[in-house]
Amino acid sequence: MFTATIITSLLAATALARPNVIRKRDNTCLTYDQAYKVAETWGSLIANYSTAVAELALVENFTDYSESVNSLINNCPQGDAAVALPLEDPTFTTRAAFELGQGQQPPINFNLLQVFPGCGSVSFRWKTTNTAPIPNPRPIIGLIVIETVPNPNKDSEYEFLISTVYSEFDSGDWLQNLKDAGICATTSSACATASPTTPVASAPTSAGEAISPAGYATASAAAPPAYQTTSITQAAAAAAYTTAAPAIPVSTGTIDKCTTTSTDQAGNVWIKVTETSHVYATMTEYVTVTKTA
Repeated sequence: MFTATIITSLLAATALARPNVIRKRDNTCLTYDQAYKVAETWGSLIANYSTAVAELALVENFTDYSESVNSLINNCPQGDAAVALPLEDPTFTTRAAFELGQGQQPPINFNLLQVFPGCGSVSFRWKTTNTAPIPNPRPIIGLIVIETVPNPNKDSEYEFLISTVYSEFDSGDWLQNLKDAGICATTSSACATASPTTPVASAPTSAGEAISPAGYATASAAAPPAYQTTSITQAAAAAAYTTAAPAIPVSTGTIDKCTTTSTDQAGNVWIKVTETSHVYATMTEYVTVTKTA
């Protein structure tokens, strides 16, 4: 009995002497309310862009990674800041670049579905239902991870600044919504092989500038020609064509002619004509691009 009492007393003393374990809260960890504020702020920049908010809520060397956004830019550029990018490259590498690019985008709704606070980061699911002005657009759901840093300005309403964004969403349905609304460029092509008895043309027959279109598929009305910045006169083009494809008996070869018509988002029609002559073992290609009214 006496022994049991001693053991009980020792256990009690040990329990009393045992220090309480209190985890020190790291100043990079966000509460739910702080995390929600970060997610809400980012959503507001996408839904209804504001440079004033971007200046206060993003770090200067802000970086945004999104293969989904890059895919949209490459397939349906909107705004002259929308330049084709490799899918895995960052979409924006500075706050200024984000302000320029996002500032040219139309507003959408941005509904937060779930927010997951972390230390140095916030993750959340979101949804939008009006990515294009069409009846019943396909809903888009996405996942975003945002890296944050404590704001050195303790008087700011933004306790944590947004430093890096990793965002992916259903870009396929978003793109289809834009196509259904007629926002993206449309392209049609027609090709034909001339008869061996058809004489070689001495010059292009279409009017307009003759240029070598670099990046033809990604050209936009706001940045023409994203095709190419240099051009030659029609006379020079004719001379170049005559030199490249001399009038020799066509029975020794054929002429292929392809016409591609593209309409950009501003309604401008661009016509690209590619004529390729196959004479003996030589293949010569001549390209003209014409912007019609």
